[in-house]
Amino acid sequence: MVNKKTIQHLSVLPYYLVLGFWALSAIFMFLWVVNTSLKSNSEILVNLWNLPKNGFQWVNYIHTWKVFHLGVYMRNSLVIGITSTFLTLLVAVPASYGIARYQFRLKQFVYFLFVGGLAVPRALLVIPIFLLMRQLALVDKIPGIILIYVVMALPFTILFLVPFFSSLPSELEDAAAVDGANEFQTMTRIMLPLATPGLITISILNFIDTWNEFLLAYVLLFDREKQTISIGLYNMYASMRWSQNWVGMFSGVVMIVMPILLVYVIFSRKIVAGITMGAVKG
Repeated sequence: MVNKKTIQHLSVLPYYLVLGFWALSAIFMFLWVVNTSLKSNSEILVNLWNLPKNGFQWVNYIHTWKVFHLGVYMRNSLVIGITSTFLTLLVAVPASYGIARYQFRLKQFVYFLFVGGLAVPRALLVIPIFLLMRQLALVDKIPGIILIYVVMALPFTILFLVPFFSSLPSELEDAAAVDGANEFQTMTRIMLPLATPGLITISILNFIDTWNEFLLAYVLLFDREKQTISIGLYNMYASMRWSQNWVGMFSGVVMIVMPILLVYVIFSRKIVAGITMGAVKG
């Protein structure tokens, strides 16, 4: 006789099979890209699937790094990603805390005004953003793209953080008030440490989104010394179409993907824990 646990396990089996197939496909494709990046151009043209016959060509990575200035692109992406992520938290944390913990008129309107930004496709904002940034003389400037990334990240960040702050027990605020703490001290010393999983998770997600973003960076940044890694990948692809140096293309993709892959591997548990906690508490 089949018990309830067996039925539950069988009911979720199709989901695990689909996720397992997707994971294996992603791992296989990544390993294939790495394997291809270590071949010579002639080996790629002869057979895409074999292992390198003449040994691993690690020089492909050195050549691609130097020729396509990937160090400049990565430096810019790191500066823009870290700065925009920090500034987003600096703005979103007090806004989310105020919406979650205080009662005031038009509270719901303010909340949905922020969250409503998620309903606007990013592609529709390209022209208005470009015109606005040109009037502000911030086109082709790193502070300008940082400002845009902060504004674009606020809706999702506030949507993500409000459930964390809403779930914190109000007794902690009362105890802090009895001890003589003001509202700012209560938020920074008591509430924020309790919301650390959410802060870490949204910081990682915002940084990854900034690292991968292409459209706005391509429209607003013209100088190669200021462009991000996503534009660098596009420039590399455009060049490879004419030079046929495909090993450079594949090695460049590996170097660009590796930082994000490492972030996922190192912080995957924190990301899952933060998202799960927010979903349960919200």
